[in-house]
Amino acid sequence: MVQNKIIFYITLVAVGLIIGIPTVKKIQQKHLERLMTVEVLNIKEKAMHCYLKNECQNDKIFLKDLIDKKYLIRGIDPRTDEYFKDDVYVKIINHNSDLYIDNKLIE
Repeated sequence: MVQNKIIFYITLVAVGLIIGIPTVKKIQQKHLERLMTVEVLNIKEKAMHCYLKNECQNDKIFLKDLIDKKYLIRGIDPRTDEYFKDDVYVKIINHNSDLYIDNKLIE
């Protein structure tokens, strides 16, 4: 009788872990994706604002320029928990903006 209870509780804990661990990982991954989306949209919006005010003339607007012109404060990359590097830039072509981190397009 006691052995059946032990097996039942072990099974209950195992099922909880089998369901819980992947769920928590998926929630964390989705959270990081959303944080990154917010950061990307913020940088792109501020770069477009600078571009439309003719304060940023280049087709490549670097993060350092936006910080120097007080459009942004230095943001934190949610993937690495470190500040974005200065080589992050926004490329604006025909009023469409694309963000590049480490020369890779970020969607």
